[in-house]
Amino acid sequence: MSQRNNPFIEFVKLEPDTGRKIVPVFFQKHKNTLLKHIFFRLDSGADITTIRKADLNKLGYSGEWIAKNQKEAENIRISMADGTERNGVYVEIPLMNFMEKDFHSFRLFIIPDENLDYTNLLGLDVSTEFTYVTDNENGVLEFYRIEKSKFNLSASASKQILGELNQP
Repeated sequence: MSQRNNPFIEFVKLEPDTGRKIVPVFFQKHKNTLLKHIFFRLDSGADITTIRKADLNKLGYSGEWIAKNQKEAENIRISMADGTERNGVYVEIPLMNFMEKDFHSFRLFIIPDENLDYTNLLGLDVSTEFTYVTDNENGVLEFYRIEKSKFNLSASASKQILGELNQP
């Protein structure tokens, strides 16, 4: 069976001590065709994908680039785990690749305040493109292709939920 027709894609080891689902996500570097991986925590409680500005910098996206290219997501308020709400602010990355699937002009949500940052969380806007199974006995996540995602982040969404806020 060809790899394209095989629904199994890959497995990722769970973090040994905590069992956290830490996965590599590949991004096109700024003004470059090379891809570089950044680690994200797979979070089934986060609707959107967030990234630390320091990791955007590692990809070649400077603070100046971030400030110039950040956009406010109309009608999206982000409810933090502590109950506070923020306007959704994002930057678009030309190419993100996760588990052999390309995401073009993908929105990564950030906090524009330089003293605050989100944790790198891979949200439902990506993870629902796959079926994944946690195999605790072997300490791995198994990823499988699905035909069509059931998740739809509509422009009319009024709230998105996010888990963690990091303060540098």
